[in-house]
Amino acid sequence: MDSGHFPAFGMYLAACWKIFGKSLAVSHLSVLPFLLGVWHFSYRLGDFFLGGRFAWLLTICVFLDPVFAGQTVLVSPDLGVMCFFLAGLWAIIKPQKLLLAVAAIALAALSMRGMMIVLALYFFKLLTHIIAFDFSPKSSPLSWLKFVWKNALPFVPAGLLSLAFLYAHYAHTGWVGYHADSPWAPAFAKVDFAGFLKNCGVLVWRILDYGRVFLLLIGAAAAFVFYRKKVKNGFPRKFLLLVSLVGVCVFCLTPSVLIHKGLLLHRYLLPLLFALNLTALYLLIKAEIKFKNALLALGFIGLATGNFWVYPKHVAQGWDATLAHLPYYDLRNKMLNYIEEKSLEKSEIGSAFPNISGFEYTDLQPRGWEPVRFDFAENDYILYSNVMNDFSDAELTELENDWKKVKEMKSGGVCFILYGR
Repeated sequence: MDSGHFPAFGMYLAACWKIFGKSLAVSHLSVLPFLLGVWHFSYRLGDFFLGGRFAWLLTICVFLDPVFAGQTVLVSPDLGVMCFFLAGLWAIIKPQKLLLAVAAIALAALSMRGMMIVLALYFFKLLTHIIAFDFSPKSSPLSWLKFVWKNALPFVPAGLLSLAFLYAHYAHTGWVGYHADSPWAPAFAKVDFAGFLKNCGVLVWRILDYGRVFLLLIGAAAAFVFYRKKVKNGFPRKFLLLVSLVGVCVFCLTPSVLIHKGLLLHRYLLPLLFALNLTALYLLIKAEIKFKNALLALGFIGLATGNFWVYPKHVAQGWDATLAHLPYYDLRNKMLNYIEEKSLEKSEIGSAFPNISGFEYTDLQPRGWEPVRFDFAENDYILYSNVMNDFSDAELTELENDWKKVKEMKSGGVCFILYGR
C-alpha cells in the first residue's frame, strides 16, 4: 500500500524487526527514541520560553495533551514528526546548523506533512532574524536575496531529498500525494466554498477539542492582562517568536486541510497545537495575575480530561487523538475469541476500519481469517464498535432497528457489538 510518503519510517521499523524480532513489543519500543527526543527538546524549549523554574511545565503539557498522548500508545510516525519538529525549533533558537539540517532531513523522510513542516521551520527561521533585528524588512532586494539564501542553506539537503523522491515516485507511478484509486482518494476531494467554511469551523473545533479549550481560554484571559500590564515599549521578543511560530504553522499546515474533504485529523495539527499550548503557558506565566498556580492546575486538569471525552456514536470521533480508545484492544480480543468459540461462519462477518486491516498487520499474528468490509446485503453478521467511523447515520439506524444484538461488550467509553440478521 503506497501512501505517497518517503518510506523511511517503514524501513526503520523493518530494521528494528530484523535486529530485535518482529513483535508488537519491538514495534512499540521502536518509537521510544522519538518520545525521549520530544521530552528532551520540549524541556529545552520550555527553559528558553518559560524560564528554568517552569521549563518542566511545557514537557508535562506536551505529554498531557490528549492528541499527543493518544499517539504515544500507537506505532505512529507522527511521534517522529514531533520529535524532529521540536529539534528543528531548538536548532533555530540556539543556532545549531547541523542539528537543523538533520531535523529537516528526518522530517522530509517521514512524510509529506513533514515536508510542509520543514517549510514552516524555514519561515520561522527568517522571522527570528527579523524579530532580533538581524535583518531589516527595508533592506534592498539584493540583501533580501542573500538573506533568504543564507537561511535556506541548512534546509537544502531536505529540499533535494524531497524533490528527488517526489520526482522518482511520479516517474514510477504517475502520481504524487494520491490518485483516483487510492484508499485515501475521498479524503482529497476538493470542497466548495460552503465546505471551506464548514472546514474552518471544524478546524476551530479540532483546536479547542479534548480539553484544550480550558488551557487556551485561560491563556486568552492571561493575554488580556499581559497586554495591559506587561507591554509598554513593544512586545517582548519571545512573545513575538511564539506569535510567529503559531503563524507559520497556520500558514503551512492549514490550507491543505481546509480545501480538502477529509484531512482535518487532530494529529495532522500537532505542531500547531504545540505552538498554541506553549503560547498559552507563556502568557499565563508572564502575566501579573493572581492565583497563577491554581489557573495552571485548572488548565492542565482540563487538558487531561480530554482523554475521557467520548462523543455520541452518531458523531465521528478522532479515536487515535486521545487515550479514550485504550479499552478497544481488550474488547476486540474478547469479541474475536467469542466468535471463534461459537464457531460462527467467519466469511459472513463484516466490519470496518480499523478491524479489517488484517491480523497479520495489526497483531503481527495471523488468525487464519479476518473480517471483511461490511456489506448489509451480503453479511449475516456485522461486527461494530463505536471506534469505527465508517458507518453512516443511516447504517447505524438500520443496525439498531433491523438487526439483533448477538453479543455486546462495553468498557469505558468503548463498545463492541456483534449484530446478526
